[in-house]
Amino acid sequence: IIGLVGMLFEFMLKEQDLPNVVKALLSRLHTPLLKVAVIDRNFFTHTHHSARRLLNDMTSAGIRWVEENHIDRGIFPKMKEVVDKVLLDFREDVSIFDDLLEDFTKSVNDLDHRADLVEQRTTEAANGQEKLQAARNRAQREVRILCQGKPVPETTREFLQRIWADKLTFILLRNDQHEESVDWQNATALAARVIDSVLPPVSESDQSQRQAMLGALQDELRNATKTLQQTDKEKLIGALFETQSRALETIAAANEQQTPVDQPAIEEEPVSVESETAANLTPEQQTQIEELKSIPFGTWFEFAKPGQPGKRAKLSWRSTVTGKFMFVDQLGVKASVISMQDLADSMLNGNVRIAMAEKKPFVDRAMNAIHRMLDRAA
Repeated sequence: IIGLVGMLFEFMLKEQDLPNVVKALLSRLHTPLLKVAVIDRNFFTHTHHSARRLLNDMTSAGIRWVEENHIDRGIFPKMKEVVDKVLLDFREDVSIFDDLLEDFTKSVNDLDHRADLVEQRTTEAANGQEKLQAARNRAQREVRILCQGKPVPETTREFLQRIWADKLTFILLRNDQHEESVDWQNATALAARVIDSVLPPVSESDQSQRQAMLGALQDELRNATKTLQQTDKEKLIGALFETQSRALETIAAANEQQTPVDQPAIEEEPVSVESETAANLTPEQQTQIEELKSIPFGTWFEFAKPGQPGKRAKLSWRSTVTGKFMFVDQLGVKASVISMQDLADSMLNGNVRIAMAEKKPFVDRAMNAIHRMLDRAA
């Protein structure tokens, strides 16, 4: 029995995925578990023995929850509490392991639940940020479309790009119909009227009509922007109103009415990064990227850097726009955001790999290895 327990802990020290700090901590259980094995031979034969399950669960938790550089986070403090309690309180009554197992299991479940909640908020934040950026891009593009080919003064462009684009962004975010909504149609129509209001009138009748309607248009703009909170809003609105007034001072010459402004063409909606880079990929990169696309969320990866302990992180989210992957750590906190190509390259050069699936319980694997070793020796 002494040799068997000794080999069990030797196997633990060779456990590649188990942090060294956990190995050092669990090694302190050698003598208490030797005493358990002497008192109760079921430790080796019954997989549901509480002391055996506790060692299994702490080993598994050490792999999942403990980082060498952050032992104060995760489950390590609880593991130390359990080990200290075994060393202090265990004499001959093995039932103490029933209570310790129950307490440790509850701590792991609580930690797992908290990590799930943090990860959920992290993922929701990433989704929200992507939706916000997409809405901003679409709003700015709409402003460029409205200004295309027209001699829009710089003050008006600044108002549209910095104030009105925000209003369009909020409409896209808050309205399920997006660009089909009445709010979007009204806002873009009002923006078009703003642009027309800063261009010189084409005739005296146009000048008179616009002078009569300018006050109502400015009141409408005031009302439409009252919920916006930009710090320079009033300055930009004031500059716009001055531009509107100056535009009515002269009537456009006939050649000005006919000549469109030479401006760059409006860019199409951005294509995905995947489409842009696919032509430049090697066959190996393309194969790796295709494999990454099918990897489910919740998959654990191992990240290695030369001279540093490896880190585990879980795939939690992928951008539908940029194709970037977001990983979270054991506690659900964002660990990194990596482009698909960079991730594929890192996997090809061996710096990143998919973590191995959950193995059999530690004691089961150790006993199987010990049996094989003894069979070979025989």
